[in-house]
Amino acid sequence: MATAPKRILVTGAAGQIGYGAPEGVMYSFPVSCKDGKWEIVQGLDIDARSAEKMKITGEELVEEKALAMECLKE
Repeated sequence: MATAPKRILVTGAAGQIGYGAPEGVMYSFPVSCKDGKWEIVQGLDIDARSAEKMKITGEELVEEKALAMECLKE
């Protein structure tokens, strides 16, 4: 699979990959694909409103993961 030049897709990935995403949770990142491999598109401009929404989403994902882990202990 390959994306057209300058075409960006979104996929979920785990870890601290960029854009302020929290470590250890699945988070959506902008990616491009070439020769069957994907890579995170770095350096996109994120406005203040979007950055705040992304931060809130990250915090919610961390909370949801913690809750899920607690449920698994029971």
